[in-house]
Amino acid sequence: MASQKMNLVTAKNMHELSRTGARLIAERLRDLARSREGVVLGLVGGRSVKGIYERLSAMDLEAWQTTHFFLADERRVSLEHPESNYRLVRKALLDPLLARKQIREDNIHAMDMSLPPRETAQTYSRELQALGGAFDLVLLSAGEDGHVAGIFPDKSYSTEAAFTFFDNSPKAPKRRFTASPRLLSGTRFAIVLFAGDAKRAALRHFLDNTAETDNAEKVLKKIANLTVLTDQKG
Repeated sequence: MASQKMNLVTAKNMHELSRTGARLIAERLRDLARSREGVVLGLVGGRSVKGIYERLSAMDLEAWQTTHFFLADERRVSLEHPESNYRLVRKALLDPLLARKQIREDNIHAMDMSLPPRETAQTYSRELQALGGAFDLVLLSAGEDGHVAGIFPDKSYSTEAAFTFFDNSPKAPKRRFTASPRLLSGTRFAIVLFAGDAKRAALRHFLDNTAETDNAEKVLKKIANLTVLTDQKG
């Protein structure tokens, strides 16, 4: 297995972090679009990423036309529910791009919440498989406990499925879907945020090569090309 290439990027504050995150994603999308007919972008919800989406939504990129948008983490609620990650991504990023005809509706992939959860996960996995079965680029945001997407430090997951569901999330809401550890660790390029002072301990633990690695950290450390973006200085 090839060694990981990891870059640590430190921003002065959340404003700069959002601006830097948007720039990094735009640059990577441009690079990927030059060599691929379609690019698969994985996204998550949360306060830390909203500013990045808002800045990306104002960018005119040729790469948008061939970008497919998937959720790497979703709550088991309706797509219009206030807790839906899709709703946040749609309002902050996708709707403004659609309004300017930067992207196509066909390239937006939402989970079908009308199905039983197992079928929802399986259907979403098939949609991704039709586009190569992997994320080309994914934006993640670490929680205070270090979790990324729906991968929590002390929780076990299926080793086969691309997307999975569970009813006992350590963090509310309890019922969630997530990209599996296998899918996330196979991502070609990833950006993970450790934003806010509450994430300081999680960042230190992740960067401490002498510490025991938890399940979420193992996923991140397997990604071939990882950028850690933070507003913490130590």
